[in-house]
Amino acid sequence: ALEDGMLQGLGDDDDVRAPLPVRRETLYGDTPMIVTRPNATVAFRNFEEEARQSAWDSEQNATSSSRDNLASLYRPPFDLMFNGPFDKAKLEASSLDKWLLINLQSTEEFSSHMLNRDTWANEAVAQTIRSNFIFWQ
Repeated sequence: ALEDGMLQGLGDDDDVRAPLPVRRETLYGDTPMIVTRPNATVAFRNFEEEARQSAWDSEQNATSSSRDNLASLYRPPFDLMFNGPFDKAKLEASSLDKWLLINLQSTEEFSSHMLNRDTWANEAVAQTIRSNFIFWQ
């Protein structure tokens, strides 16, 4: 009898709740408050120089292949990254009608380096980012 009562309600659309209302919120305003630790940021960071650093170059010397080179395993995804400051990345995303994907990493956290090796290096992830996002790291 209990089972009949439970089965009786199956298929009835009356028991379906109404959808949740749409909400649009802003994660932060135009001038977010940024709290940094001392020495956590480099004041005069040169993105072009970082991209050219020999430790990150895909062309290593003949004695060590990129597979054996530890630095190349955890190399930031320079081919995906927007080259420039945050404000310019924000403008670029807006002008191209793309999402802005921000990846904040800590050089002290190994899991941050694992993102470079495992996530951003995945071709499906990289293609999705190229198509839909401006990637700023």
